Order: sequence, then C-alpha cells, then structure tokens
Amino acid sequence: MNIEKRVIENIDKNKDDVIKFLRELISFPSVTGNELKIQQFIAKKLKEMNLKIDMWEPD
Repeated sequence: MNIEKRVIENIDKNKDDVIKFLRELISFPSVTGNELKIQQFIAKKLKEMNLKIDMWEPD
C-alpha cells in the first residue's frame, strides 16, 4: 500500500476523533492572560499519548 493511500485511510478512520478534538480545542478562550485552561487541556491529551509534558506559566 502506498503512503498516500495509508494517510488518507488514517484520516478517514480518525476523522470523528479529530473533529471532536478540534471542537474542544477551539472552545477554550486563550487570549493573553487566560492560557492556563487550554494549556492543561493540551497537556492532558499529550499525557494520554504517553508524551512527556513540560508546563510553565507564560510571561
């Protein structure tokens, strides 16, 4: 199977999850000074993927 076909199949297979994630992502107000909730949301998603998280308070 060629790579293009695999990518398209993967997109099709995960479309609903990606749309759900993006809807959740854009629901957070993330203007300057209000970044903590979106930062925590993204950190949680990354932890679910077993990725190392390094968080800090923005300047």
